[in-house]
Amino acid sequence: MMLKRKQLQLKILKININSKKINVSFNSENKYYNAEYYLIKRGLHKYFNIDKFKIMYTNNGKPFLDNDVYLSISHDKDIVVVALSNVRVGIDIQYYRKLDIDTLNNMNKLLNVSSNTITNFSIKEAILKLNGDVFKNINNYDINDYYVVSHYSKKYIIICVYHKYMIKWISTWRRNNEKIF
Repeated sequence: MMLKRKQLQLKILKININSKKINVSFNSENKYYNAEYYLIKRGLHKYFNIDKFKIMYTNNGKPFLDNDVYLSISHDKDIVVVALSNVRVGIDIQYYRKLDIDTLNNMNKLLNVSSNTITNFSIKEAILKLNGDVFKNINNYDINDYYVVSHYSKKYIIICVYHKYMIKWISTWRRNNEKIF
């Protein structure tokens, strides 16, 4: 009997919290929540054919859905990003900031790295989100155990991670010539 490989399904959606597309009737005055809900609803409908869903939270605050789709959410300043996938996923967005030398050195010590501080920080933040863990455990995870999908713009970086044991082989990050970002 031949085992079927699981085809990766990944959809990353982003929106500015001030977008006119966001309907404020999601029972929240929190603009981040409204944007998150809008993206989740749109993504589940468009890419997974799911119209009814419930967002729940673990004790650590990790959001999850009441169906077979995995979810991760991040926001920074005015951008919200949501990752929806058929395997556990973690996502993080970080705006580039000017950091003083002491802050950089402290971050490098905290992350046990010597360079690419913002990228490594974002990867580890996404790994924490994938695992539903808290910040104090940031060094309990090895970046090399994860696949990393990254998107760099002039203003920010978006990092999405999967654990390598979940996906044995990935042929492409695009489906039907659609970009993930």
